[in-house]
Amino acid sequence: MKLKLLFILFLASVSSFAQYTLIPDLYFEAELIRQGIDSGVPDGKVLTSNINTRTTLNVRGVSLITDLTGIQDFTALKSLLCDTNQLTSLDVSKNTALTYLSFGSNYLTTIDVSKNTALTELRCYHNLLTTLDVSKNPALTILHCYENQLKALDVSKNPALTYLDCSDNELTGLNLKNGNNSKLSTNSSFNANNLSCIQVDNVAYANANWASAKDPQASYSLDCSIVVQYTLIPDVNFEKKLIQLGYDFGTPDGKVPTSKISGVTTLNISGSSITNLTGIQDFAALQQLDCSNNQLTALDFSKNIALTNLSCNSNKLTTLDVSKNVALTYLYCYSNKLTTLDVSNNTALIYLYCYENQLTALDVSKSTALTNLNCYSNQLTSLNVSQNAALKELHCYSNKLTSFDISKSIALTKLYCYSNQLTALDVSKNTALIYLYCNENQLTALDTSKNTVLRYIDCSSNQLTSLNLKNGNNTNVSSYNFTNNPNLSCIQVDNDYYSSNSWKSYKDATASYSKDCLASTLIPDVNFEKKLISLGIDTGTVDGQVPTYKINRLTSLDISNSSIINLTGIQDFTELNTLNCSGNQLTALDLSKNKLVNSLNCSSNQLTSLNLKTGTNTYLSIRNFKNNPDLTCIQVDNVAYSAANWASSKDPVAGFSTDCSAVVQYTLIPDANFEKKLIALGIDTDGTNGKVSTASISSLTSLDVTYSKITDLTGIQDFAALKILKCFENQLTSLDVSKNNVLEELYCSENQLTALDVSKNVALESLFCGKNQLTALDVSNNTALRAISFYNSQLTNLDVSKNTDLRYLDCSSNLLSNLDVSKNTVLSAFYCYSNSLTNLDVSKNLTLLDLRCDTNQLANLDVSNNTALDILSCAQNQLINLNVSNNKALTYLNCSYNLLTSLNLKNGNNVKMSGNNFTNNPNLSCIQVDNVAYSNANWAAKKDATASYSDNCSGAVAVSSAFEDQLIALGVDTDGKNGSVLLASITNITSLDVSNSNITSLSGIEYFSKLETLKCQGNLLTSINVSSNLALKYLDCSKNLLSTLDVSKNTQLTELYCDGIVTTSKKINAKTSAANQLTVLDVSKNVLLTKLSCSNNLIVSLDLSKNTLLTDVNCSNNKLTSLNLNNGNNSKLVNVNFKTNASQSCIQVDDVAYANANWSTAKDATAIYSKTACTLGIEDLVFEKLAVYPNPTKGELHIDNIVLEKASVYDVLGKLVTTTKFTNGSNTNSINLSGFPKGIYYVYLESEGSTIVRKIIVK
Repeated sequence: MKLKLLFILFLASVSSFAQYTLIPDLYFEAELIRQGIDSGVPDGKVLTSNINTRTTLNVRGVSLITDLTGIQDFTALKSLLCDTNQLTSLDVSKNTALTYLSFGSNYLTTIDVSKNTALTELRCYHNLLTTLDVSKNPALTILHCYENQLKALDVSKNPALTYLDCSDNELTGLNLKNGNNSKLSTNSSFNANNLSCIQVDNVAYANANWASAKDPQASYSLDCSIVVQYTLIPDVNFEKKLIQLGYDFGTPDGKVPTSKISGVTTLNISGSSITNLTGIQDFAALQQLDCSNNQLTALDFSKNIALTNLSCNSNKLTTLDVSKNVALTYLYCYSNKLTTLDVSNNTALIYLYCYENQLTALDVSKSTALTNLNCYSNQLTSLNVSQNAALKELHCYSNKLTSFDISKSIALTKLYCYSNQLTALDVSKNTALIYLYCNENQLTALDTSKNTVLRYIDCSSNQLTSLNLKNGNNTNVSSYNFTNNPNLSCIQVDNDYYSSNSWKSYKDATASYSKDCLASTLIPDVNFEKKLISLGIDTGTVDGQVPTYKINRLTSLDISNSSIINLTGIQDFTELNTLNCSGNQLTALDLSKNKLVNSLNCSSNQLTSLNLKTGTNTYLSIRNFKNNPDLTCIQVDNVAYSAANWASSKDPVAGFSTDCSAVVQYTLIPDANFEKKLIALGIDTDGTNGKVSTASISSLTSLDVTYSKITDLTGIQDFAALKILKCFENQLTSLDVSKNNVLEELYCSENQLTALDVSKNVALESLFCGKNQLTALDVSNNTALRAISFYNSQLTNLDVSKNTDLRYLDCSSNLLSNLDVSKNTVLSAFYCYSNSLTNLDVSKNLTLLDLRCDTNQLANLDVSNNTALDILSCAQNQLINLNVSNNKALTYLNCSYNLLTSLNLKNGNNVKMSGNNFTNNPNLSCIQVDNVAYSNANWAAKKDATASYSDNCSGAVAVSSAFEDQLIALGVDTDGKNGSVLLASITNITSLDVSNSNITSLSGIEYFSKLETLKCQGNLLTSINVSSNLALKYLDCSKNLLSTLDVSKNTQLTELYCDGIVTTSKKINAKTSAANQLTVLDVSKNVLLTKLSCSNNLIVSLDLSKNTLLTDVNCSNNKLTSLNLNNGNNSKLVNVNFKTNASQSCIQVDDVAYANANWSTAKDATAIYSKTACTLGIEDLVFEKLAVYPNPTKGELHIDNIVLEKASVYDVLGKLVTTTKFTNGSNTNSINLSGFPKGIYYVYLESEGSTIVRKIIVK
């Protein structure tokens, strides 16, 4: 007895020192042992001292734990992870230190975290929770509660929340209004619920940041407790469009829930036949609205004060009030019938397009931010843009403007003001101007000398008398027209030689190009000028001068008997052939500059000096110098000649001399033809004698001796002031211009020069020395050069690295094998064709407009940096690839006769490219373009027959393995299994059958651009994109995994088959993962459709009212509540089936009697036909309290809270495995899945005529 008592006392002592915590779950304890928290073998308990100090516990993924009893004694626990087990309950009320709790993928129906006030992260996803209270968890930052059965969730007491995922629940209420929504991540998710309203802090913020976080039918609101307000939508087409966009639902009923539209920020309802936009006022958050191309006659946007972008063009509007829309930045109201438009309150406007209306006035003075104004084709008589300094584009043509001032619009790049009544136009302040179209006005003068970046100008059909184009950059102008200006005789330009050759046909024949149209010739004699005025040569009143361009082209002048004393100014009548100045009071007459005079009458004057030394005396065939008694010496070319031929033309007292003044200095001119030319030009006045007066040449600034057969230009050295020398098309073999130090322009092309030294001509700006026999050219000293041309020579090397101001370079037809233009960064025109270049780098030439590099040996050409490029000619090279996708300004491209295998023309502006040639590239099968239809229509003859246009020429298109296998089997893919198919192999395919091939992805089908027939049924497709297959007529995508199908772009479609798997039950629409599960099908754009089969899906609404050609329709076995067959042509419908749509009570048709007579067996007995619109019913929430557990299961599956009639189990392939019927009327049921192979199954449950499916995992 004593021994027994001692044993009891011992046990009591041990018990007092070793406390235990019960762990009833075998797998829980086994895991604790594995982690070293417990030891030995499972005995249903663990030492409390081993667990009460632990701060973390991770039993995630053990998968067999069903009971976590014992967790209460982990009192110090801060982090608990018990995900992916089989827990049905969890008590963490004693774990008050918890900050992180994760029990996802279990079977909990409830959880209490009210005692866990320190909790910052809670992960309870994929359970069976129906409620969740986190109001006591103010520190909560992250909450994952997706894939439960929650009906409501309130996080208004959780201001620290940064991430929330409550998707895939059964939420009808969600309150996010915690006063700190800006913290909540934009990656949060609230979708896949039954929400229509989500309560938030700020609706605009929520829409801007969480637009994709919710379902389309849900909207954000400050208070979701408010009774649903409606907005009236009287226009049925407006409401239909809102239904289509998901802002309204069901059939049109003349209203829409205001909560659905109040938060909408962007709305596009264009082209919808809308006549009335009543209801738009409740789109309170609307920022962007496109209601163009409708039939609207009036609009009221006074309530839409958030509007920034409004497109209401192409309607029938007569008035438009935007005075309340002060945030408006873009307004497009063109092509209406507006007579007035007030934008005085719209100070934020950037774009205003109001063209093609009936406006007589337009005030944009308050719209100071305006950059683009299009107001053409109105009736404007005035336009004030003086306040619009930011304006970049102004299109005001086809109005009645008589004047307008654009001097303040200094940012203007485009001005289109043609077809007005303008009499004056000042563009001197618009130095950024690139486009100027002012034709068809009444302009008398136009000056673009300040517009140095001008490239496009049309001033034709005006009354111009003065046109100044001299802006220092004429070579950059690529489009021009100065014609139909009958009073315009002189056009001032940079270089008259360039303009005369390049712009010859763009002016009237009566006009000429000149460097200086403002030059005037002094006419000191009043009577001389009066006579010129009376002859119409000069105009206005006497001012002592006459514009030089008005006299330098005259060939005949009769000023006889006009009391003229002084004929100063006659020297500028340089083309004069006939002069009659007889009967005046002249004392001196100098005609040495008038080289073309062949008829002269200066008789009956008071001459004492007469200089006829023109160098062309032999041309003077008619002459009369008589009755000048004081004239004793006449200066002529050749005394002997004059004495022999003119003796009878003078008074006896007069004699001939080659020099009637002092001794003259001479310059030797050994070349007879050179001297003849100087004589012809009136520079050499003493006849052919191998010399010329140095005084007559030393001050000359310009000399043109072209086409004169000159072989030696010796003497040119004394033309000390010479700035321009033109000696092209002679027979020169050498040229020494080393003494002509101020020379700026040298034109010596088409001679026989073998060498040319311009090293001393440092002022040289233009050098044209082409078509000679030059083998070398050194321009390293000529840093001022802007233009070089040495075409058709024999140069093998050229260094232009020092010529950094070079704008024009023509080195074509030489022997160059390399050329570096990297230093010529302002180069705009570059011609290097017909050389031996193997490489060409133009990456630094960002201003390049014109590049011609044909007939070289180029294998590569990169023009990606040359975004200003207008013309590119690179034919007859060895190019393999060419990419002009960056060259949006390109208008001409010739890349013919190359070895191209890749050509990318996709620059977003193909419509500008009018002159093209891609032919003779035998290896080119695909040309990448902006728009295939446009290219085929406009460029069909520009390519080889073997090439085709495409919007993708990557060469190969990636395809899935199974898809490629089938393409190989069909002989389409011929380059073996490599994960892709050649684009060239598929672009011309019209028919493709890849059905029943286990294909999971049909990516790449979009490049079958000519496909008309596609059969892809019986695969494993989860999506299909046929938006690019515009030729498609026949599509069968039945028996796949599709949940959506978009055929809106397939307007040629005549047959569409998208059925799910054929069901085995008449009452249950039994589908599996192998069947289409389409919920929506829109065929409104498929107006050519004749046959449609979409059975065995989950479609709720189907509208066939636009499909007037239908003959066959099968939409059986869906979830239809709305079916509209009212297409006006029901008599064509022969084969129809609308059965097994249990929720469908009404079908809209053309004629009820016809439908009942012909289709009585095509529908369910509970459905009726109706001619008017059917009202949607509301399906009972039969399955609201349904509970299915455990899941995953090893055998027994419980189905509670429902009076079950039948449960059908399908495998993943859609095969029916078992069916169980229930007749006991109990709401507690079970089925036995023991013995089933492990995997995924689908259980279809039927109750009270409704069905639902649940995914089950069998372990």
